[in-house]
Amino acid sequence: MAADGEAAAAARTYTPSAAGFAGYAQMLISKSALPGSADATRVTLLYFAVAALMAVERDASGAFAAVWTPALRERIVAWLYSMQLSMGEGGGFAQTHSMRVAGDTAHLQGHVTATQCALLTLLMCGDDLSRVDRPAVAAMLARLQTPSGCFQCVSGGEADVRFVYSACVTAALLDLRGAFDTERTVRFVQSCEMYDGGFGGNPWCEGHGGTTFCAVASLVLLGAFDTINVARTRRWLMHRVLPCGFNGRPGKAADTCYTYWCGSTLQLLADQSGAPSDPLIDIAGVVKFVRACTTANGLVCKNEESGPDPLHSCLALLGVRNLGGVETCGPLDIRYGCLQSALAAALPA
Repeated sequence: MAADGEAAAAARTYTPSAAGFAGYAQMLISKSALPGSADATRVTLLYFAVAALMAVERDASGAFAAVWTPALRERIVAWLYSMQLSMGEGGGFAQTHSMRVAGDTAHLQGHVTATQCALLTLLMCGDDLSRVDRPAVAAMLARLQTPSGCFQCVSGGEADVRFVYSACVTAALLDLRGAFDTERTVRFVQSCEMYDGGFGGNPWCEGHGGTTFCAVASLVLLGAFDTINVARTRRWLMHRVLPCGFNGRPGKAADTCYTYWCGSTLQLLADQSGAPSDPLIDIAGVVKFVRACTTANGLVCKNEESGPDPLHSCLALLGVRNLGGVETCGPLDIRYGCLQSALAAALPA
């Protein structure tokens, strides 16, 4: 267990720099082409960079305001709306910027996770989503739902509970819950629970920290939290706790991204059930592990042997922040992976 007093408070505090995240966001909206996998997920990577930036601790030095400028926010908003597809193009937001630049509209498709990430990033930049083509997004959601209740990422693409979560967030932010069959989706998510309480990406798949978060958050957003066996899922998540952090599956090493996937799912279960947060998590140990995986510019690695990337940076920082290891400008809404203050323009009070 963590020690008490001032030493424990210092060990639990993590204060990365905002400059690295702002620089990454600028790069994503500036370059016409990126290496294959980065370009194919550019909108999602932008969300990770901006969400991490928003969760960085504000201080009196003005360093945060110096990098998160109105000009940068305006550029991000304009760039994201350039990725929006009309009804005739299939609706939603595309992931791949290079196709748009090249005029290759025949291969552009609305991607459900790109749409989720675009909406959240627009809100974090202060946009009110008034320019989002809601009927086109609704049409995309209806088209991407499969007969099982799952969602494809794009038409004809892979389908699993990750994309269910993206669809649920998108529908909640735009008040489009009637765009798809929610009862069918609830049944699909329920079918992804394994005997041990973890959730896989599809029925009979091994439970995983990331897909367990997606499943639990989806059921919360769909108003079906009462279908979760809280004790069983909580027990599975507590078995993901290691002395230096969390792992995503039994027998695996610690990975910084599960600071959010597993730690925040435990918090979400506690919030929804009214149970207290679990005192057995050594927050100081988690923060120490994340700090050891942090580079000089503030970006975070999967572990100490890996290079940094925006996904692990964002999820580590949001996870540590949710565990109480980072002070920010306001509380985090775990359901969306976004600060509550940024969601005010989309969600009713």
